[in-house]
Amino acid sequence: VPKLAQLKSYRLLVTTCTTSGLLSTMGLEPGHFTHVLIDEAGEAMLAEAMVPLSLAADNAILMLAGDSKQLGPVVRSAVAKSRGLQVSLLEVAEEHGLSAPRPGDGAIVPWSTETKAAHMGRHLCGLRVSYRAHPSLLTLFSAPFYDSTLQPGAALPMVSGYIGWSQLLNPQFPAMFEHLNAVDARDDDSPSWFNMREVDYVKKLVDKLLSRGTRPKDIGIITPFQKQVHKIRAAFGWDRRSNRNIGRKNRDRGGVADIESAGTVYTGIRVGTVEKFQGMERHVIIISTVRSQKEYILHDHKFRLGLLGSPKRLNVAISRVRSLLWIVGNVNILKRDPWWRALLTLLHKDGAYKGPPLPFEAWSEEATPNDDAGWGSVDCSDLLGPDAQLKLHEFDGENHELEWRMEY
Repeated sequence: VPKLAQLKSYRLLVTTCTTSGLLSTMGLEPGHFTHVLIDEAGEAMLAEAMVPLSLAADNAILMLAGDSKQLGPVVRSAVAKSRGLQVSLLEVAEEHGLSAPRPGDGAIVPWSTETKAAHMGRHLCGLRVSYRAHPSLLTLFSAPFYDSTLQPGAALPMVSGYIGWSQLLNPQFPAMFEHLNAVDARDDDSPSWFNMREVDYVKKLVDKLLSRGTRPKDIGIITPFQKQVHKIRAAFGWDRRSNRNIGRKNRDRGGVADIESAGTVYTGIRVGTVEKFQGMERHVIIISTVRSQKEYILHDHKFRLGLLGSPKRLNVAISRVRSLLWIVGNVNILKRDPWWRALLTLLHKDGAYKGPPLPFEAWSEEATPNDDAGWGSVDCSDLLGPDAQLKLHEFDGENHELEWRMEY
């Protein structure tokens, strides 16, 4: 670390939120910084964000960049969660009226002089143009999560490579959901879950993609369970015991393993959990949801697992895609979640749903799920009993530890 005098001579310092606390212990006085920019502010705990702010001047300009609709801070302590420490400063800012007013149709209102004055210089600007995904794919996460405010900005030749593919139900819509009624299981030595039928399905799908000319490095496979990650990697020939050096290299890149077994056609495919894919993108995203037996839904809730009751995790998973989105799962499980119902309805509307008949017409009449539609909105009535109720902790279900209570 440079000497304090040298640090003071710099006009710009780049550090993590927590490490910025070293500046204070080195003797940097409060009020030194005139501007503080926190990137990925939606992933930083409020307490973390306050560390660099402790060195800012009273009239400093604070800039927060991030997405509160995606994964938030990682807090493992139930006590810390119950005290709200997993809430980000970005969420606090949004909840206290820093966002621009919106008309009834959800469009963003341009800031006027009067609006700026009313908010005393506090402004929140939303990303409106997405340069990542094909326009058809953009609607799948723009509609339920961003009030349909996102506008397509990707160059069509770059994201239209799968339009017309014969494997799609609707060749003009580069997405697909396929229902599989399988069995999820776990090994005796692991608490995590896997679904071998989905593993086989993913393997066959990847083989079709490769035979079509898709580059392995353009394929990302997302699943909510670490054991499913291991099973999929094994299907592609990745041996954990003989490739420990590969694991070390991948930890340096953020913990998401590429299939790097020497001499295989699968080299470059990226497989990981949802959390490992935040901030990444791939032309092809395949999602294996794993859970297929309703008896384990309560287990998922207790340990905060899976893709039910977690809209932020679902948003991250489906918004990593550029050109082709393919989801495999059990619709009888997923339909319990209002966020999944919204997604399945959109896919069905565009002819990209393959599964048992469902009441899509009734679902389309439902209001778009609100931000609080987490585990408390997942239909578990048949699991809890007719007279039992799912009681949530007093805090928001997405970001806090929840409690199950049986009340009769």
